[in-house]
Amino acid sequence: MALEWGPLLLVTVAAFFAGSINALAGGGSFITLSALVFVGVPPVPANATGTAALLPGYIASAWSDRNLIRAPAGLSLRAVLLLATGGGAAGAVLLLATTDAAFRGIVPWLLLFATLLFAFGPALQRRLPRGEGAGGVGCCAS
Repeated sequence: MALEWGPLLLVTVAAFFAGSINALAGGGSFITLSALVFVGVPPVPANATGTAALLPGYIASAWSDRNLIRAPAGLSLRAVLLLATGGGAAGAVLLLATTDAAFRGIVPWLLLFATLLFAFGPALQRRLPRGEGAGGVGCCAS
């Protein structure tokens, strides 16, 4: 199999920008998924590949912000980590059980939902109740 430099350059540049975006605000997987699908990787493996490629950045960001991480009221940080790990594992199992055709149909809606949450998240947070117990469900649902 001959190495094609165009697709390799595209995914390399996409990975660089995705990692940079993740370090600043998150959402870099939008770029990796799009770039990998564009160069011909099927959607489900593209999603898994992009996630695996960005994993070191996720870990580094979490480590650098470890002093800023707080569990929502009513939950321990351990509980949040367990919920996040369980949610990630459930998502991985669902992804592996999803056909490429179904994933192609779902992804635009998931990206739209994530974009809307990102765009309107601050306004929604201002409207949510503050105080004891507030935020636990939102934290777990994200």
